Amino acid sequence: LSFETDASAADGGVAMALTAGGFTGRVDFTGTGQSYKVNGTAYTLIHTVAELEAVRPPANGTITAAYALAADVDWSGAVSQTPLGFLGASGRFDGLGHQLLDLVIAGSVDDTGLFSYNSGGVIRNVGVRGGSVSGGGWVGTLVGDNFGVVAHVYTTADVSGTLFVGGLVGFHNGSGSLIADAWAGGNVTGTGAVGGLVGTTQPGGAVNNVWASGNVTG
Repeated sequence: LSFETDASAADGGVAMALTAGGFTGRVDFTGTGQSYKVNGTAYTLIHTVAELEAVRPPANGTITAAYALAADVDWSGAVSQTPLGFLGASGRFDGLGHQLLDLVIAGSVDDTGLFSYNSGGVIRNVGVRGGSVSGGGWVGTLVGDNFGVVAHVYTTADVSGTLFVGGLVGFHNGSGSLIADAWAGGNVTGTGAVGGLVGTTQPGGAVNNVWASGNVTG
């Protein structure tokens, strides 16, 4: 199976319909010899937690390629409980309507989340079901510090840290940054600049069609 699309949306790719219960559809890839491509960009398909962990670049490196979840991935078998890394401007992570189950990112360092930092990349169509994320400052389930696009996403994970702590994103930066069509349902705890969805949003950072329902302490 080969799936190729030409997308004109700002965040690119296929947009999964999102409700309070999660996505209403998803794109599954099973077996071998399959591919997914958006506007000519080929995505590496991820089926297992081992393949997900292989996204991590070398120390101090940047994720510049495009990745997509081919199925739900259970994080409980992960070798490391650290972020996948720094998502660069050309980096893409598309869940295609799938979930990361029982995500656990544990520590006390700044810039903590599934991705520590998003520098103009795109994270979309992924849900996090269960688990917890903890760090120092700039902590969120999907991104600690966001300069890019986060769209069509949700999380039920609990989040804790110190400053700039959010259920989805810890620190949402200015012009060009976008969070859209998203919700967070986990509990969030911090000491300052704490929010159910986003810890802090800078002027110029767009936030559209979002909500949060967890308890917030801090």
